[in-house]
Amino acid sequence: MGGFRAFLTKSNALALAIGVIIGASLGSVVTTLVNAVIMPPIGWALNGIDFASIKTVRGPTRRVRRSRSAGACSSTR
Repeated sequence: MGGFRAFLTKSNALALAIGVIIGASLGSVVTTLVNAVIMPPIGWALNGIDFASIKTVRGPTRRVRRSRSAGACSSTR
């Protein structure tokens, strides 16, 4: 156990692990703050825009069509 403790203090692995945990927690807090507190008044000020319902499509979608025989797949655009 002493060697593991020396590794943690020497290599700053403990500080890195604590930083990752705090960063993940802080990320969810910021996401909730933005979605629940900041964006609703901005949407209200811009004539009632609901930012939660806005979706962005980056490119054309591909649909996969299955043949009834043998389960073969072919893609269409």
